[in-house]
Amino acid sequence: MRRFASLLLPLLSSLVVEAAVLDVYPDGSGPYPNLMSAAAAAQPGDTIRLADGVFAGPGNRNVILDRRRLTILSRSGDPEACVLDLEADGRGFLIYSGATTAIRIQGIAFHGGDPRLLPEQFLRGYGAGLAAQRLSAGGSIVVERCIFEDATAEAGGGAFLWEAAATFGGCVFRRNVATDGAGVYAGYCTDGNGVQFTGCLFHDNNYPYPSVGGYGGGIYYSHSLGTVELCTLAGNHAWLGAGVLVSTASDVHVEGVLIAFSPEGQGLALNNGQVGIVRCDFYGNAGGDWTGAIAGFLGVDCNMQEDPIFCGAAEADYTVRADSPCLAENNGCGPIGAFLQGCLAPGAVDAGSGRGPGSLALAAPSPQPCGGSATIAFALPTAGQVRLRVIDLEGRVRATLMDGFATAGVHRCETAEALGPGVYQLRLEFAGETRRQRLVVLR
Repeated sequence: MRRFASLLLPLLSSLVVEAAVLDVYPDGSGPYPNLMSAAAAAQPGDTIRLADGVFAGPGNRNVILDRRRLTILSRSGDPEACVLDLEADGRGFLIYSGATTAIRIQGIAFHGGDPRLLPEQFLRGYGAGLAAQRLSAGGSIVVERCIFEDATAEAGGGAFLWEAAATFGGCVFRRNVATDGAGVYAGYCTDGNGVQFTGCLFHDNNYPYPSVGGYGGGIYYSHSLGTVELCTLAGNHAWLGAGVLVSTASDVHVEGVLIAFSPEGQGLALNNGQVGIVRCDFYGNAGGDWTGAIAGFLGVDCNMQEDPIFCGAAEADYTVRADSPCLAENNGCGPIGAFLQGCLAPGAVDAGSGRGPGSLALAAPSPQPCGGSATIAFALPTAGQVRLRVIDLEGRVRATLMDGFATAGVHRCETAEALGPGVYQLRLEFAGETRRQRLVVLR
């Protein structure tokens, strides 16, 4: 028997097929002239990797992903550098989600989509960046560090989900236009945890027809489950729910979310659904902040109505000033919004040193959110003892990245792979001063 097993092992090993990486270049060079050809050639578990540049033309849009395991990502991880220019002629991806679906999309920008002229069988009008439709139960869709911008649709200007579970982490939805869910529309999404958002930014999303109006300028949930956590929604337009609309039979948990300065519509509207709201700041929304069915949440569970003090909203800089009530150290409850401190308060100096800004610095982790490991960069004004730790939201030390002597200048280190999914604080301590940044781990 042992001899038979030894003969069988080489045969079994020869049947194992390793996942492949399929490289695609914007100039069409290489074995795959466009994204569509790479998707057609990909096998379950493969990765399609896009070089930096602008991908345009018929072969780089309206790609159908049919119930498979596949990762599509940019080589650099920077969505500003890897763009699918959809040229107002359809969308990026149509995903048919089923039990075997495991789609992951990372570090790509979806620009200028418009699905309103697609054939009806391909969800015409819905989801100008990506659309997902469930054909059988199960499956997962994960979208990380992607940008959805300057698109037009009937529903789901950035993304449209129908009976499909999906998770969005660290994504940006900006200047999209749709009647329902200018940023994202989620309909009948009840599988698993529904549609979830962590660390995402929604800004300047609007609706196309003034006489019809708009609903759910940032996110529209209908008959769906969902979670919105540590997101910023600013400057969005809608007749009902400029930031978030939780509509019929939906059940959504909203935590650590900042909704501000909507020129039209309430921050969050509840219409025949259920919502839990914890540690949120709704402020300056033209249609009201804590109004209607959510009025009773103000002042409970650290919910507030305070100016977040953005560093530069006019330039789409939604980081907050050092004296913002959205910073954990200022509110005593925890972080609110997708970003932490980006500028000092007027006339401020670094505590205890008498030096101006820029002496001691801790950069935001890269990538952010991360999949378990991220690069941390910090700068020291002089040599000395430095300590850099990872702290969870309960104040417990989860990892010590550096504790000892370091020279002046810029230093880099990596977070530990062992960190589980969650939201953490990076805390840098040097010469009596402290700097903080948020770290979001998705898996």
